[in-house]
Amino acid sequence: MDLAIYPLGAVIRTKAKQRLRLNSVGAGLRATWDEALFRELTANLLQSAQWEILQHPCETAEAAAVLEDLAALSLATAYFRIVQKRCQPDIQQLNALL
Repeated sequence: MDLAIYPLGAVIRTKAKQRLRLNSVGAGLRATWDEALFRELTANLLQSAQWEILQHPCETAEAAAVLEDLAALSLATAYFRIVQKRCQPDIQQLNALL
């Protein structure tokens, strides 16, 4: 009996967080973690049409791991860009007006 192998959302989240921890130190970003932003981005990524392939079984565990790595990279990149933009003085001034 063959078991279906799916990419796992928990693995994607963990890999994205690991990547962000490594990259945020070198980038000089604030040490604050925005869990709400990360959750929202994760939910959007896992439900997006672009990543619909995550909802289908893979033929091998290696194929699932590749998809997990790619999705984690996408998630980490989106989070990093948003947090980086928040740190820009122009964005901080606009946010202060809100």
